[in-house]
Formats: sequence, structure tokens, C-alpha cells
Amino acid sequence: MNNCSIAIQVLPMKVSDYIPDIDRVIYYLQDRFPDAQVTPFETVIEGEYDECMDALRQCALIASEHGSDDIIVNAKIAYGQILTSEEKTSKFMK
Repeated sequence: MNNCSIAIQVLPMKVSDYIPDIDRVIYYLQDRFPDAQVTPFETVIEGEYDECMDALRQCALIASEHGSDDIIVNAKIAYGQILTSEEKTSKFMK
């Protein structure tokens, strides 16, 4: 059972062409968490705490592999008896 949800935003600080670094992070998260929710400002993953925290750590490493030396990673972490993304948002879907 999932006990962790993390909203992850990766912000490479280099001025130009940062989109490929962000895309690599999103592809990684989608591959590791098939139910990841990609939004315009962040990607949300759900799973076991240790698995999610490892993925969060990997996000900065992946973004830095191709030249983003300075990276900000913003994360909102829910731990415990969490609601799924669908449970949180389904009533608002049209």
C-alpha cells in the first residue's frame, strides 16, 4: 500500500535550454511510477516512502548529468495514510 505522495518540481538554474533536463526527469519519473501525474508546474508520484525518497534524490542527479550544475528541487511530501491523486481531484474533473 502506498504511504507517500510527492509533488516534485525541478528547476535547473542555467539560463538557456533547460527544458531537456526537465524532460529527462519527467521521463524517469513516468518510467519508475507509471501513474505519475504530470502538471505544468510539477510531477506527482505515489508509492512507498523509501522508493519515493530515492526517486526524489535521483531527480537532481538526472538533471545535473547534462550540464545543469545548479538545480533547485522543490518537493511537497505527504506521508502516512495518503489519498491518491485521483481521490483528491476526481470530483473536479469535467
